[in-house]
Amino acid sequence: MLPANTRWRKLASATVNFWSKARFSSFSHLTPWEIRRYWEYMESKSRLPPEPIPQAPLPEQVLRPQFYRASSSSWVALKDDRQMCLPRGSTLKVVSWNINALNPGESARAFAALDHLQELFGTVPGQLVVMLQEVCNESLQAILESPWIQQNFILTNVNAPESIYRRTLGSSFIMIEPSWTAHRYFTIMMIPRYLESVHCFRAPFTTEMGRDVLCVDVPISTSDGSTRSNDSLRLCTTHLESLWNGKAYRSGQLAMISRLLKRPQASKTNIIGGFVGGDMNALDRSEHEMHRTSDIGLKDVWEDAPAPLVPLLKPFQKDMSFGRARGNTWGYQSGARTRKRMDTFFYSGLVEAVALTEPQDATGKLGRIGIGLETEIEAWQTETTEGKFVRGKFVEKLCKQY
Repeated sequence: MLPANTRWRKLASATVNFWSKARFSSFSHLTPWEIRRYWEYMESKSRLPPEPIPQAPLPEQVLRPQFYRASSSSWVALKDDRQMCLPRGSTLKVVSWNINALNPGESARAFAALDHLQELFGTVPGQLVVMLQEVCNESLQAILESPWIQQNFILTNVNAPESIYRRTLGSSFIMIEPSWTAHRYFTIMMIPRYLESVHCFRAPFTTEMGRDVLCVDVPISTSDGSTRSNDSLRLCTTHLESLWNGKAYRSGQLAMISRLLKRPQASKTNIIGGFVGGDMNALDRSEHEMHRTSDIGLKDVWEDAPAPLVPLLKPFQKDMSFGRARGNTWGYQSGARTRKRMDTFFYSGLVEAVALTEPQDATGKLGRIGIGLETEIEAWQTETTEGKFVRGKFVEKLCKQY
């Protein structure tokens, strides 16, 4: 039989362990000061610098870009004998947009986004490249059915990515396990219809969220523009790992993209310049310096022109420029709490960023799109009554859910 003080220590230890694993399901019993201290603790805990996770190379997923054939009303793969290429020294307009697969009305919101792009860049957009993130099956269907897309663009893929499986040999069996698991939402790229993509592929990341980088090599003409050269421009789009825990993955993922943009040889073509746009999920301010590290070494289009001065606002004043001086691209949607510069364009090699005036709220060589854009979607509303005791009295409250 153990002494009484020993049993008390074991009981106290068990109690401490219990509370260390507890999670608050409701804050109704806490004071405002206690709630604030709890969130300060959780935020400080999440901001601890995680150990970077290296990116192990996985097999590339080669894609066959598709174009819309009106005669058969279907999307078909490009033929290998196409010889159209990008004139050397010409300008590409590039748009990147995370269209959010986690909110309802995916199809309706995708149609609204495409209509907005058509309004900005015209019925015949010319040399426009569109990079989309968080595309799901519902929004992909809207993209495939859009007459504007059908008439003007080649799509990198018309189906969602598939998981990659590998065979593990045992003494008397073969086990198949996933080395990269696709997510319910993904990226897609639209390039001008007249171009030919020599090489189009996905390079999977080491990830917990099914993230990858989508790459398209666009052939470039000779200096006199008469024939196709052996040079190509590599265009990429990505959606780096999300949330605070994803910071451990993001630097390695961006370093892997940098290697792809600078790789001299790919499919017998010479990559003379690379450009990547997408949702970089830069939640921490230090991540805006990440592209300058020795293992990445990319240029940020935002830094090519001096940023506007940050307006001096009084506490009750609203920033009517929507964080233009800080380059914010996220945080002004309904329900969002913080403002961030999440979407970024990086480049390397023989690429020069030039100022464009088409996008709204242009700043230097960048412009933001979709500010103030709203979408009508069908929603259902239910009402429930919840009751709880407040200071000894039972109070009922009407709650609405959509």
